[in-house]
Amino acid sequence: MDSDRSLSDFIASNPDVRELKRALAVQRTLLGLKQGMIQAVLGVQSGFISTWKKRYLSEGVSCFRLGYKGSPSYLSADQRAHIIRWLAGQSQPSVASLASYIQTQFGVVYRSSQSYYALLSQAGYSWKKTQARSPKADPRPGLARRAEIKKLAVYKEALQGGRLSAFFVDESHLHWGDACGYAWGRQGQRRRVCIENERQRQTYYGALDVVKGTFLMQSYPQANSQHTVDFIRYIQQRRPGQQLLIFWDGASYHYQQAMRTFLETIQAHRPPDPWKICCMRLAPYTPQENPVEDIWLKGKTFVRTHALWTTSFEQIKDLFVEGIRRKNTSISLSYSNIQYLLNNIGLLYLANVYTYPLNLAGDPLFARSD
Repeated sequence: MDSDRSLSDFIASNPDVRELKRALAVQRTLLGLKQGMIQAVLGVQSGFISTWKKRYLSEGVSCFRLGYKGSPSYLSADQRAHIIRWLAGQSQPSVASLASYIQTQFGVVYRSSQSYYALLSQAGYSWKKTQARSPKADPRPGLARRAEIKKLAVYKEALQGGRLSAFFVDESHLHWGDACGYAWGRQGQRRRVCIENERQRQTYYGALDVVKGTFLMQSYPQANSQHTVDFIRYIQQRRPGQQLLIFWDGASYHYQQAMRTFLETIQAHRPPDPWKICCMRLAPYTPQENPVEDIWLKGKTFVRTHALWTTSFEQIKDLFVEGIRRKNTSISLSYSNIQYLLNNIGLLYLANVYTYPLNLAGDPLFARSD
């Protein structure tokens, strides 16, 4: 019979499992199988079989198709557009404020929070983790320093002629507790890292040459003015006979007595232009102005990723150095004040992302480790 053939063809078309169960129940009934056997094989009730048999005889195989298309939206297209416009004008939207607004304006309450998430997404919002910002940070000092940065143009010729080297300098305090962080693990099982003393730490001084892209690093027991002087002398040894232009933050040990005495001695009361070392302080509370911060972050991220097998702080320090030593590491130089600074000292050709080759050949990295 044609109807039997169409039913067999429908089953052979590999339909949705719910559609297949309906068709098989009817087919087995028409073949004369007992309902008890069909119920046991397909896991259905007798009412299910009789209902779909009746519908098949009157409507054909089309009755087996799933007819559910989802419930209609509680909000019209115009209402959704109105809500999107309202969200666009909110500085700090939340699911709670959105739900309250929809209920007040349109009398609609969604059972699932996913509906509210979809509206927020349509309005251009996404779920983000908040970031810390110092209350003392002010964007105006960075802008006010533009006139000061322009004065650096006097170093352009010496920099491009190879008589001057420019460095971003910063310090990192690696704690044993930095080994703790997020990592994948089995559900219901804690990931534990061996740590004897979370406060045990190692201090590193780092200097990024913004022309050559090389990174110089030395370790010290702590950061202080004497170790700062020692590190500047180390940079001088690596750039013999050159003037140095240093960009760093306002840490106290960058301008305490030992550092001031050192600069006064080597400058020998010269006017600023021929100074052997010129130090420029970056804007306060703006670590994003110093790309060395990005290098430290990459080192600590490597520590957190591989610290599970470590048993000593010496291994943690080795991981930190290895994370920085890795090739193909990129650091961001896209912050507007950095780009403005580089432009005024003749380094406009630097890309927004600068890939630096970390050259540690002949660099006694742990010469002063504790």
